Formats: sequence, C-alpha cells, structure tokens
Amino acid sequence: MIALLVEYLQQSHVYYLDTALVKLEKDLRELMEPCPEKSREVVWKFFTEFKTEMQRHFLYEEDEIFPYVSNLLSDKDGKTLRFNEQEHYNIDEKLDDLVRIVRDLLPGADQTRKEALLDYLEFLHKDLICHTSAEDDVLLPMVLSLERQRKLAAAKESLRSRASEALTDREKEILVSVARGKINKEIADEHDISVHTVISHRKNITRKTGIKSVAGLTAYAILNGLLDIESIE
Repeated sequence: MIALLVEYLQQSHVYYLDTALVKLEKDLRELMEPCPEKSREVVWKFFTEFKTEMQRHFLYEEDEIFPYVSNLLSDKDGKTLRFNEQEHYNIDEKLDDLVRIVRDLLPGADQTRKEALLDYLEFLHKDLICHTSAEDDVLLPMVLSLERQRKLAAAKESLRSRASEALTDREKEILVSVARGKINKEIADEHDISVHTVISHRKNITRKTGIKSVAGLTAYAILNGLLDIESIE
C-alpha cells in the first residue's frame, strides 16, 4: 500500500512540474500581455517565487522522502526525516493568492483567458489538496507506524540477543559486588584483579543485561537469584 501511494505521488509530481507549471506559466504570460508593464513585473515575480517553492518542495520529496520510505520498506537503515506540513500550507496559501491576483489585479486582461486560467487554477488547487492529504493524512501516519514497528522489532531482537548471551561466572561475581555497593577499587581488591578489568567486566554486564544503574543491577541480581535481598545493607 505504501509503495503504491509513493508511486501515485511521484506521478503527481511529474504532472505538476512538467505539465501544470508549464501551462500556468504560458497562460499567465499570454493573459498579462495587454496589462501595464508594472503589473506584469509584480505578478511575474510572485508567480516565479511560487513556482520555485513548488519545485524545491517536490525535489526534496523526490530526493529525500521517497528514498527514505523505500529504504524503510526494504529494512535498510537510514536517517530520520521530518515531514514539513507547513510547506504544504505555504504552497496552498500562495496558490490562493495567485487566484485572487489573477481575478482582481490584472486590469486590461482578456476576460475569456482570465476565466479559463481561473478554472484551471481551481482544478489545480483541488488536485493539490488531494495530493497534500495523501501525504499528510495517509502516507505520514503509515510511515510513522512502520517506523514504530521497525523500532519495536529491533528492540525485541536486541533483548533476545542479550538473553542468549549469559553472564560468565566472573561477571556474576562482579555483579554481586556492584550490587553490594562496592566501588571499582574495592571490587578489584576483593577479586585480585585490576581496576581496568573490573571496568571491562562492568561494561560487559551492562551490554548483556541492558541495565546501567547500580539500583537496576541490584534488582537484576536479586531477581535472578544471585543475591539475597537480606544480605544488602
């Protein structure tokens, strides 16, 4: 479902960039021919900025969003991305403004061409709303759900991996000493090993159990029968 949705969105981008914007540019240029030069300059500047924003937004999705989704579907690692819904709002807002500019602020423009352009802008506006909804209301929730599933699966695999790697007898001894509140130097003296070796054992214990705090390791030792709760001061 996600792959089909991405394919639809990609095809929409092709239409917007290669057809819609080209048609808008041509029709707007022809519509403004009889208008005052100052009006043409102002409107053309606005349209150019609108066009650039649309192109930049679609290019970002093509280069970043869609490859990210593809990697996610293929279980490949990738950087976390942020979907910017504000950009959709900005494009929609500028398209609304373009409609009002064409309708109200082009003195001398041919009325027939104006109405034809306004009809096309209305169609394009509705189509972009559908496009935006497909991304924000359908694709984004599906991607977030898939991300959560991947993270949960990875966490479960990590737990299984830790569980399959049991503590050695020496690591259990070090764990008990840690749980009794002894510092590294005391543990080293107790077991006739170096402080460096104690630190190495503690890192392995944390890696295997996934528990970092002394309190957590104490609970782990008690719950696994390595230490009697009554023996803790």
